[in-house]
Amino acid sequence: MAKIGVWIVGASGSVATTAMAGAVALADNRTSATGLVTALPQFSETPFCNFKDIAFGGHEVRQPNLVGELESLHQTSGLLSSELIEAAREPLAEVEQHIRPGTAVGCGKPVEEMADLPLIDEEKPADIVARIREDLSEFLNDVGADHLIVVNLQSTEPPFPPHACHQSLDTLREALGKAGSVPLPASSLYCLATLELGGAFINFTPSIGPDVPALLELAKSTGGLVAGSDGKTGETLCKSVIAPLFAMRNLKVLSWVGHNIFGNRDAVVLDDPVNKSSKVKSKDHLIQQIVGYSPQTLVTIENIRSMGD
Repeated sequence: MAKIGVWIVGASGSVATTAMAGAVALADNRTSATGLVTALPQFSETPFCNFKDIAFGGHEVRQPNLVGELESLHQTSGLLSSELIEAAREPLAEVEQHIRPGTAVGCGKPVEEMADLPLIDEEKPADIVARIREDLSEFLNDVGADHLIVVNLQSTEPPFPPHACHQSLDTLREALGKAGSVPLPASSLYCLATLELGGAFINFTPSIGPDVPALLELAKSTGGLVAGSDGKTGETLCKSVIAPLFAMRNLKVLSWVGHNIFGNRDAVVLDDPVNKSSKVKSKDHLIQQIVGYSPQTLVTIENIRSMGD
């Protein structure tokens, strides 16, 4: 089986570290496949790679301490056992050798304030993309991977307005080659670099990422793949399961109110009104998509520090 290189944007965050520790545990048969969707019967004939054939790396804006993050999650939220964390210690130390400083372009003030690494911030946006692409290529060579998958787990970006240059790859490249304003936020710059290498880009956030016509044009020309627009792990997941029930039973939804309270770093970022607006829009739009009309909706996201993760 070919080696798979999985590159995570936001590599030392809680979602990234628990995912990597879980992959280590599954590779060594230290845990069950509970919660792993690909272990369901309908995927039994799909030839997935072995967990031992996955190598991890990533971009980060903070000094990476992967095991430290796991230990903190264990102490504050009871996530993962001490045994699984200890088993992941050595493999995650290896992953840290493949973590590089990322970019915070278009990520908003909260992300910029928590950054403590020398970030990629070139004069021309095209040079930022080139640096990202260089990091990805170096990673593939170092781990001997044949395939590249980039997963965007960075904090939700503020809304990014459409630009005229987004409509075609030629006009986008022209805009990227100019000094000054950046026509794409970080999530899309990472996606661009990934697609140039023919890799797959998975957007686990409601940030714009690959949702740009020029990037979809690039994907078709290089054979790269794009997927995702928010991983839906909490309130939005519940909405996506419950709302179809009303639609299929022909029951009218008059209003839908969702309250989100949590206290991790994501909450710190979403405490900023600008970043929060992207997440609220993502959560709010889902009900309209499912039921086919627009009930009155209200979504709140509050940072309650004592709740942790």
